[in-house]
Amino acid sequence: MKATMIKKFNIIVSLWLIAIIAVLVVLGFKLNVFGFYIGAMVVGSFLLASNTFNIVSGLVSSRPRAVETERKYN
Repeated sequence: MKATMIKKFNIIVSLWLIAIIAVLVVLGFKLNVFGFYIGAMVVGSFLLASNTFNIVSGLVSSRPRAVETERKYN
């Protein structure tokens, strides 16, 4: 349950970061200011880091585990 909540939170954060990147790129293009592009790259690095963390944690938590069987005595 914890993994699904983290994935949902990551999706929400990723969508917001993509929207911020788009706004920064459009402002940089319209205003012809290079600083907005640098800001978009910084926000993009946060997006890359959070998605990389989510993928790695998903791979680590999905390792196959042996099914434990309970012994039943008659």
